[in-house]
Amino acid sequence: MEFDLPPWYSGADRPERVLERALGSALERPEVTRAVVTGLVTRDELIDALAGARTAVLAAASQAEQRYRDERPGWYARFEVNAPVGRWVLLVTPVFGLTLLAWALAELLGWSGVAAFGLIAGTAAVAIAFDLLLLLNWSEGRFSLGVGRVWAAWGWFLPTLAFASMVGALSATSQVVLLVAAPVASLLGYLTFRTLLRSFRHAGQGEVARAALRAWEDSVLVDGVLPVLYSRLNEVTPPVHSATLTAREVSSLVRADPLRMHVPTPAGAVLAGLVDRLDGGSFAVAGPRGAGKTSLLLAFCGGRYRAPGRAPDLAVLVSAPVDYVPHEFVVHLFAEVCEAVIERFGQRDGRRWRKVRPHPLVSVARDHLTALDYVRSHTDEVSGKGGVKGFELAGKRAVTLTGRPLTYPEVVKRFRVFLGRIAAEQATERVREPGRVVIGIDELDRIGTGEPARRLLNEIKAVFDVQGCYYLVSVSTTVTRTFTADLTADRLRTLDLDGLARARRYAGTNPDAGLALLRDLDRTWAA
Repeated sequence: MEFDLPPWYSGADRPERVLERALGSALERPEVTRAVVTGLVTRDELIDALAGARTAVLAAASQAEQRYRDERPGWYARFEVNAPVGRWVLLVTPVFGLTLLAWALAELLGWSGVAAFGLIAGTAAVAIAFDLLLLLNWSEGRFSLGVGRVWAAWGWFLPTLAFASMVGALSATSQVVLLVAAPVASLLGYLTFRTLLRSFRHAGQGEVARAALRAWEDSVLVDGVLPVLYSRLNEVTPPVHSATLTAREVSSLVRADPLRMHVPTPAGAVLAGLVDRLDGGSFAVAGPRGAGKTSLLLAFCGGRYRAPGRAPDLAVLVSAPVDYVPHEFVVHLFAEVCEAVIERFGQRDGRRWRKVRPHPLVSVARDHLTALDYVRSHTDEVSGKGGVKGFELAGKRAVTLTGRPLTYPEVVKRFRVFLGRIAAEQATERVREPGRVVIGIDELDRIGTGEPARRLLNEIKAVFDVQGCYYLVSVSTTVTRTFTADLTADRLRTLDLDGLARARRYAGTNPDAGLALLRDLDRTWAA
C-alpha cells in the first residue's frame, strides 16, 4: 500500500477509507467473484450486507486500530510532507537562495556583465555540487543532520539580505506590516523546517506507523469483512445434501481466537443497544450451556460491538470463582482493573524520542496495587561481636515495611472511587465518542445455585452501581431467577441455542447433515 502523502495527512487512515480498501480486496477474491459471476449474489447485495454490519466489522479490528493510533505521528504531522518531496525541498532551496544571495552581492559590489554572471553561475555550481555530495551520502545512509540543518538555513535565512534594498523603497505603512509579518513568517518557517528535519531523523517511525496501518487494514479484511461476506454467500448457496464434508474455508472453526470465531448475534446487538442508551449499570446474559454466553462477553469486551467513532473501552473480563470468598474476589477484580489501566495509559506515546509523564491514573493504579498487595519487605540489619581474640562485624540490610490488610468496606470504597475516576477520564475524549468502563464476570453459575449464588451477588453488588461503568454477567438459566429476585441486574438478556441456519454461517458449504451432526455434538459436549 503506497501513499503519495502520509496517510495521517491525506486522510487515508480514516475508518471509512480503510473499510473501503478492505472491501475492494475482498470483492477480488476468487470465491466471491465466482459467486457474483454465477448469479448467486450481486456486488450490491454484498456491499449492502457489509453496510449493515459496519459497526461489528470495524470493531473486529479495534485492537489493530488502537495500535495504529498509538504509532501515528502527532499534531506536527500536519506540517510534514513525504520524504521525496521534503528531500528536494531541503536540497533545491539552498541552490536558489545562494544564487539569489550572489546576485545581491554582485549588485552591492557594482559588478555587471561577465563578472556578475560568473559570480552567480559559480555560486550555483558550487551549491549544486554540494547537493550532489549530500545525495551520494544520503543514499548510503551517511547523511549528517547537522550539515543538512546548516545547509538549509542558508537557503531559508540568508536570501533575505537580497531584499534589503527593496525594503528601503517601501512606504512607511508597508514597512510596519513587513516588521509584523516577518516574525510570524520566520516562526512558521522554523516550525516547518524543524518538522521537516524531524521527519528525516525519525523516518523509521513513519514506517512503523505505515506497517501498523497495513496491519489494521488486514485485520479489517480478515476479521471483519470476509466473515460478513462469507455469511452472506452461505445464506444464498443452495443446501448441500451429501455425505461428504467439503468446505471452502472454515476459519471461524479452526482459529483459536474467540474474537475471530464470534459471529454477531441479535442478542449481542440488543445488548449493545442497551449499553449505548444507559450511562451505567449491570446486565445479565442468561442462557443454557453452549448458547454462546462466554463468546458474547469476550466479543463485547474485545470491542466487537463498539460503535464506529467511539474510543476504545477499558474492558476487563474475569471468571467467577468456584470456591468463592467475596473479599478475595473483589480484590482480584480490583487488581485486574488496575493492571488494565496501567496497560492502557502506561504508554501514551509510542515514539521513543518523546518523553511524557505517566498518566495520573497509572500512578493511582500502582498505588492501589501496592495497597492490595500490602506487605513489602527489604532487609537491613547490622550485627557485630567482639572479644579478646578479635572483632567480627557482619552486615545485612533489612528494612521491613508492613501494614494491615484493607477491610472489605475499604476495598469496595476504593474500588468504586477508582472506577469513577476511570469513567471520568474516559469521558474527556474529545475527538471521538468517549469510551466506557466494561467489566465482564463470566460463568457466575460455577459457584452453584440457590443460596451460594445469592450470597455472592448480595455481597459484591455494592460495586455494581457506578456511573459510567457497565457490568456484564453471564449466568445460566438456573440462576436467572436469583438475579430477578434480588434485582442485581438492571437488564436481563436471554440467549437461545443457534439453529441450523445460523450454524451454516460458521461452517460454510458443508452439507446440512454434517452441520446438524456437529451442532448436536457441540450441544452434547456443552451439556
